[in-house]
Amino acid sequence: MVTPVIVAPGQSRVVPLPPEFVVAQDGQEKQDCELAAAKRWLTAWGSHYAPRRITLLGDDLYCHQPFCESVKQQQMDFLFVCKPDSHALLYK
Repeated sequence: MVTPVIVAPGQSRVVPLPPEFVVAQDGQEKQDCELAAAKRWLTAWGSHYAPRRITLLGDDLYCHQPFCESVKQQQMDFLFVCKPDSHALLYK
């Protein structure tokens, strides 16, 4: 399950956002995954939250060009972790 939340520096409260579940999708041969769920969430909710100027945070799973471009298309900012093992060229 992708469980997005809104957090802010200096704030003790966390605001939960609608989740997106990792489930088998009708008509799909490939097994569902967290990244596919994140793409669905972005498609469903990105335009709703983009005007609020939120920044998406994520681990190395999200740090690849197609997903980053999807985030940018929603006019949202992002900060994703890039591990040296999976982004060797970037670390050179």
